[in-house]
Amino acid sequence: MSSTIETEALLLGRVLYGERDIVLTLLTRDAGLVQALARGARGSRKRFGEALDLFVVFAGRLVSRQGAGLWSLVEAEPVRQFPRILESLERLEAGQEAIVVARDLLRDAPAGRSAWDHVLSGFSRLDASPDGLAHRAVLTLCLDLVADLGHPLAGTICPDCRRPYPEGERRILSGNGGLLCTACGAGPGGVSIPERLARVLETGGDAADRTDVTELVAAIRAAILPRGAAPTS
Repeated sequence: MSSTIETEALLLGRVLYGERDIVLTLLTRDAGLVQALARGARGSRKRFGEALDLFVVFAGRLVSRQGAGLWSLVEAEPVRQFPRILESLERLEAGQEAIVVARDLLRDAPAGRSAWDHVLSGFSRLDASPDGLAHRAVLTLCLDLVADLGHPLAGTICPDCRRPYPEGERRILSGNGGLLCTACGAGPGGVSIPERLARVLETGGDAADRTDVTELVAAIRAAILPRGAAPTS
């Protein structure tokens, strides 16, 4: 007994398996985040060509057999690429960070069609990013995915007490409550951020510098990831 889906997909990670195979982490348009085995993908590009490269959208056929722990990727054909991401070190580093952010935030959550759309939009923004601004595309993607998970982080009012955030106060990123004031986020599990980073969230990152983005994305990942789960690299 087996089931088959034909869908578009993006590569978010890969692990070598055996002598010729690769285990893939794929974000798919129709099945969310899946693990799939690509048999014979190492050492030859004949079966999959450029489909299993980073920043490539491919049309693929996935087969799941009863009792098997992985999907099998049996066909893959590139349909869209984001070549400018690879043309500068800055955009490439930002693109790799965007992949890690997507993989971390979606790995223990149902990834629907909106997550797929957000990641594609994120790659499009990166592909079009002017020099020096690629990091802002990573933050926008992170905020979009977090909002999709039910934790919108923008605004000037604490979602718990419904009061304006006190001026000059640090704020708490909560894994199950968004961006809280210090009083509401006083319990265990929150990640405290300074007001300057809270202001970045209020503006959606439109004026964020690279240092702020790096610090803020790391804090968001730490708050959202399940306790004890290590961020991927």
